[in-house]
Amino acid sequence: LFDNPQKISPKLNPSVVESCYTPIVQSGGCYNLDLFAPNVEQKLDYTGTIVCSLGARYKAYCSDVARTYFIDPQEDQKEAYGVLSEVQDRIVKFMKPGVRLCDVWKRAVDTIDELKPSLKSNFLESCGTGIGLEYSDPEYTICQSCDKVLVTSMVFNVRVGFKNLKKTNSNVTYAILLADTVMVGSIYSEVLTTLTKTFSEVSYELASPENEKEQKNNTTKNQKKAVGAGETKGKATNT
Repeated sequence: LFDNPQKISPKLNPSVVESCYTPIVQSGGCYNLDLFAPNVEQKLDYTGTIVCSLGARYKAYCSDVARTYFIDPQEDQKEAYGVLSEVQDRIVKFMKPGVRLCDVWKRAVDTIDELKPSLKSNFLESCGTGIGLEYSDPEYTICQSCDKVLVTSMVFNVRVGFKNLKKTNSNVTYAILLADTVMVGSIYSEVLTTLTKTFSEVSYELASPENEKEQKNNTTKNQKKAVGAGETKGKATNT
């Protein structure tokens, strides 16, 4: 897409579109949620989660998006993802002119305390940074110690995540990451990266051997019922 961005829109000029960094894909227990984390040479493993990050630069201005994908998710994974998604939604709504970045951070932590306190120790140390001509502006980090104040038209990479999570009754370690590019408005903030994060859109169920066997048995039963119904109908008609 960076070589031919017109696949997305004919208005995009390839000469002003480029990648901010090599796209990052992580799975199989090897998760590094830091900015510019290196890719690991290994096969894709969906026993945990699949974390994908992509940054693009348009006319020298940067953007970022990250999503986490689940294969055959457990209920605890769905719950953790729901908490993280709610954290991101709440802090984006809270980001208004005059609000301090440390208070945005506090809103995130308070949300975890309200919904699932046990996840607080897994939460990342920040909720993202300013983004623009620089991919990351450390002077504007959404964290506990930053008292910078939000101003209209500021843009942030709102990046939230849980690390070192473990699936219930399993030794499988996984992580969850969500990132979006957000612009502070005079009344409310706008999410500029519109990629879906609804759980049903980022989770997939693969048919297990047990499920396939059950589906096959159900199909056979239905076929027998259909045949039996047809024979009964035929006898009634002949009579």
